[in-house]
Amino acid sequence: MARLASLTDRRLEPVIDWFEKQGWQPLAFQMETWQAYLAGQSGLIQVPTGSGKTYAAVMGAIASLLETPGIGLQLLYITPLRALSRDIEQAIRRPIEEMGWSLR
Repeated sequence: MARLASLTDRRLEPVIDWFEKQGWQPLAFQMETWQAYLAGQSGLIQVPTGSGKTYAAVMGAIASLLETPGIGLQLLYITPLRALSRDIEQAIRRPIEEMGWSLR
């Protein structure tokens, strides 16, 4: 399977694999966001609607949690709009389940 030249953190392998199975490549801002998250940094993602913010925001956390699963609640995503929360759930449910992480 092709590896992205910019992959510097092995914890991202399940995320990259999932993207490749979809026929996608992560965008530069997504990779930057994931690597920053895994390095313990925080920040703000500001890109146009439909540009991949949801995957940028959650896949770094998912990569970290896949490596060191814990007991109980591990990731909480809060959004101010009910409709947006449904859209986000639909967007992240499939990769979470396909990477073998339980979703409640």
